[in-house]
Amino acid sequence: MAPVLNGKADIPTIVDQAGVFIAPQRRPARSPGSGHDPALDTRASGGTAFGAYATRQLDLSRKVPADATAAVLNVTVTAPTPAGVLRVFPAGSATPEASHLNFVAGQTIPNLVVVPVVAGRVSIHNAGSGSTHVVADLAGFYASTASGATDAYVPYGPTRIVDTRTDSGLIHRNGHGALEPAEDVMFRPNFLLLNCWDCPEPTGAVLNLTVTAPSAPGFLTAYPNATERPNASHVNFVARGTADNLAVVPTGQWRRIAAAKGVRRPRAPAPPRPAGAPATTTERSTRVGSSGAARIGGHRCTLPAHAQLDHGGTLMTTHNALARLALVPLAAGAVLVGPTAPAAVAAPAPTTATAPRAELYVSKTHCSPTGVQDGSPESPFCTIQAASAEAGPGQTVLVYPGTYHENVSFTRSGTPDAPITFRAVQMSDEPVRVGKYDTTAPMGAIMIVAGAHDVVIEGFTVYGESRADGVVVVDSSRVTLDQLTVHSRPDGASGVNVTGVSDDVTVSRSVISNTGGPTVDLDPGTTDVTVAGNQLLGSGLLATMSPGVSVTNNTVVTDCRVGIDLYSDSTNASVRNNIVRTSRTRQPCTAPAEAVAIRVAHNAVPATTVDHNLIDPAGDGPLYRWSGENHATVASFTTATGQGSHDLATDPRLVGTQTGWTSWYGPGTGSPARDSADATARGVLDSDLLDNPYADDPSAENTGTGSGYRDRGAVEAQGTPVTEAPYLRRKPGGGPLDVVAGASLRSSWPVERERTKYAYRFWGDRYWRVTDAGSLERSVRRAGRVCVDVRGTTTNFRTGSSYAASPCTVVGARFTPVTPTRLVDTRSGLGTGSAAPIGQNGALYYPVPTVAGVAAEDITALVLNVTVTRPEASGFITVSPDGTRLNASNVNFVAGETVANQVTVPVTGGRIVFIHTGIASVHLIADLQGVYTAAGSGYAPVPPVRMLDTREGAAGPVPAHTTRTLDLSAKLPAGATAAVLNVTVTKPTANGVLTLFPYGSAVPVASHLNFVTGQTIPNLVTVPVVGGKVSIRNASSGSTHVIADLAGWFSPDATQTFVPLTPTRLLDTRESGGALTARTAARVQPATAASSCAPAPACPEPTALVGNLTVTQPTAAGVLIAHPSAQARPTASNVNFVAGETASNAALVAVNFGVDVYNSSSGTAHVILDQSGYFIGPAA
Repeated sequence: MAPVLNGKADIPTIVDQAGVFIAPQRRPARSPGSGHDPALDTRASGGTAFGAYATRQLDLSRKVPADATAAVLNVTVTAPTPAGVLRVFPAGSATPEASHLNFVAGQTIPNLVVVPVVAGRVSIHNAGSGSTHVVADLAGFYASTASGATDAYVPYGPTRIVDTRTDSGLIHRNGHGALEPAEDVMFRPNFLLLNCWDCPEPTGAVLNLTVTAPSAPGFLTAYPNATERPNASHVNFVARGTADNLAVVPTGQWRRIAAAKGVRRPRAPAPPRPAGAPATTTERSTRVGSSGAARIGGHRCTLPAHAQLDHGGTLMTTHNALARLALVPLAAGAVLVGPTAPAAVAAPAPTTATAPRAELYVSKTHCSPTGVQDGSPESPFCTIQAASAEAGPGQTVLVYPGTYHENVSFTRSGTPDAPITFRAVQMSDEPVRVGKYDTTAPMGAIMIVAGAHDVVIEGFTVYGESRADGVVVVDSSRVTLDQLTVHSRPDGASGVNVTGVSDDVTVSRSVISNTGGPTVDLDPGTTDVTVAGNQLLGSGLLATMSPGVSVTNNTVVTDCRVGIDLYSDSTNASVRNNIVRTSRTRQPCTAPAEAVAIRVAHNAVPATTVDHNLIDPAGDGPLYRWSGENHATVASFTTATGQGSHDLATDPRLVGTQTGWTSWYGPGTGSPARDSADATARGVLDSDLLDNPYADDPSAENTGTGSGYRDRGAVEAQGTPVTEAPYLRRKPGGGPLDVVAGASLRSSWPVERERTKYAYRFWGDRYWRVTDAGSLERSVRRAGRVCVDVRGTTTNFRTGSSYAASPCTVVGARFTPVTPTRLVDTRSGLGTGSAAPIGQNGALYYPVPTVAGVAAEDITALVLNVTVTRPEASGFITVSPDGTRLNASNVNFVAGETVANQVTVPVTGGRIVFIHTGIASVHLIADLQGVYTAAGSGYAPVPPVRMLDTREGAAGPVPAHTTRTLDLSAKLPAGATAAVLNVTVTKPTANGVLTLFPYGSAVPVASHLNFVTGQTIPNLVTVPVVGGKVSIRNASSGSTHVIADLAGWFSPDATQTFVPLTPTRLLDTRESGGALTARTAARVQPATAASSCAPAPACPEPTALVGNLTVTQPTAAGVLIAHPSAQARPTASNVNFVAGETASNAALVAVNFGVDVYNSSSGTAHVILDQSGYFIGPAA
């Protein structure tokens, strides 16, 4: 339906249909302009004329196909009874202010006007002998396509953009009111370019031009700005008459349009009118329910399902399609109706709701263009647009460094308490670039916030397109644009454009430069906009019919252009604390009249205040133009207006800072801007352009209000930074894997509050974390060395860091024992997939499963009992975290031997590797004893104490196939969870195995010691305890003696934690020093995970060593004893050997100035010690 409104009395009305635009043709359809088809004639068949102030619905459903999107109508009014106006607009929409036909009693008048435009502007020239008012209503515009082969039409809701009766919409014009004879004026159509990769450049505007109350006859011509005025007219008029016409005008330079009023000479033929072209209008926020495409004049373009046309026909959709519609939009069967989704398409199945993530990630570096993109750190989005389509209230979208060649629309809204935040995590050497950077692809406006509220966009570096706005906010409220850098092309429209019905928009702490039009452009319909703390370079701020604007603490440096321009009803403005320089070079301008620092139009004066500004007079232009009057001095301005009593007109002594991608000016030494601003001004921020605090320069007198020492302009002068070295420490009182990183960078001057930006990135992380907090806590996943890159800045990372460091620390894990569980047995294929031995110099890779509810990614180390059996030749086994063949061993064996050893192996990459070094094959068994993670028990070492020796006492050896209980409760605390025992089997009467397990549990399928008749063999065993007791099972057909020495225990109250190491050889007497002689000791120092970091507490010292002790080539039988250096040697042993044997055993030894390894035999022996980790004490 298309309503037609009569402005006054009853009149017959004729409507001729000229054609339609349709969605994809699935049937023959009439082409646009294929002939006239009367759709309405109130004169026919006894029709009833429109009543006064009546609205009728025009039903075209029988004349156009069901999928018609717009109709082309020629509307004629005839025989009206009094003067009035007629309006045609979308069904269901509010009656627009714009008019289509103006008529007087008895007049018959039609209207259809299409006017070409070039490069964004049209000029209007008044060449008449008298004055006249001009009204222009924008109905849409044509735009070039990416191919350049055709011009596409972009619809626009009828919108009044020029009305000389109210002094609205005109730019670059002195004075106001009606056009004078031979006067040219210029205005800017309210274009909003499309959000797409091939965003078209505007080539024309569709205008409804109205002339009213001319004082003499003449004609009106609209034409592209900056082009020669044509010998043509669009509106012809007589004195005191009202006439209008529809015009399509090419846009000229900066997308402006000029208009000219011409003289109507007697008896001369009327200037020719250009042929009219169909025009398109659309009401804001019209919904298009189509799943297909629109075909206009044979040119096809996709129109996504349920796309929304906002503010002049811009298609707000992530599909980046171009809507090409024409004339009055149809709705509800006749006006702007498209097909809905096919009925056969079923609704998606319901899904289980999950809590939204607090943060969504975007990273071109780490995303998978063809894989999963869910916004998680592991699977980030590749584009900002993808995140924008998903983000909801309270979420923060973190966009990481890279170049994003895209247009971004923000159409989703937050809430006042939970806005949607889009934050560029931008580093000085790693910016987040968006838009036309290093590309020739046409792009249009780069960022558009449309129809949204409670949105924050911060930190992005935006590269604009020619003749386009960099960032646009339209029909939105409570939007904040913060810490942006906007680079517009020299012929760009504006850096930031706030337009439509927008309110409570803040543009802050941004550098906006190199724009052909205003750096910040506030269009009619916007209210209560705050522009604060910005650096505006090249051109200034323009507010047109934008009441309530706050312009505060900006530094505006223009190239001989107006600095701050409040135009046409921009009332109740506050202009305070700004620095304005209208000559960047500080040389006189060639056209000083245009280099006005602060200009306030006469109808922007009410309730507007100007004060505490600092104006550089070097450009020779007027300091102020207030209500059309120029003022060359502050005194003149204050006397005439009562404003600016604290303004200054002098050299602000600005000092420029230039980086690779941005620049700004700050107050140099002795600048009058220092400590002289109004801290209570409307719109003041809590930090400056660089996010620094407000600081008190000791050398400057405090003449400002409030604290007295805030500076004018965008940048606050700072004292020399005082720094402290960044650190990384374990968190006292936290979990074993909790750390705290910190830094300190502060001003040497007094400040309102400390405020500095820091960036942290832990080694192994993908992403920087930027914050103004001087410390950052983190829980790491595994024990070992932890390092973090720390950067601090006093320039918000717009330049290089003030300092950078990479401190490290070491954290340990706690132990959870398990009932011995077999993981690998190559004899049966358990854990390997097939029953087969490990071959010559072979390796067995084992994926680590979830243990005790902990995933492999969070496991620091496994404690295994590794057994070798049926070796065909001598060799050794090394258990490695990553498959590297190390100069270390865990189990040494000879042909035919079965031997076991406890191994503590770090876990990296979710797997461990058993590496066989030998010339033949060997079978391998691995039994899990426990796991090191963030949870569990700490360790408490004790000097070795003998808890069991069956060779002494009445109990005697452990009989065949029996279990004996070992009570450790006298030495263990009540809460102990596991005991570390050095267990030795001696004098067995038959071959067999010995297994230790928790008291009261079933005997597990696992072993700790494998022995043969008469053998003496030790092994370190970590076994769970229950009630302070453990069970020992002799699984052999004969008896055996057992010796058990307690080395330590695990309990929740114990505080020492385990730090893994890649197995490292500490001692090998075969390589240096020679064999240990009889009854002598060698001293070793434990290796640490981070020898390069600062001393304790950052790098805690080892309290106990975890390793593997091996004896080889002994010349006599004996034992090796490992114990803390400088302490009494215990009687307990670690390795028992006979002459000529190679034997090994795991060792867990307390450290005191090192570890001593003692050879108790009467002969020499070579000794090898491989370290796999160590324990550390609690955080200080």
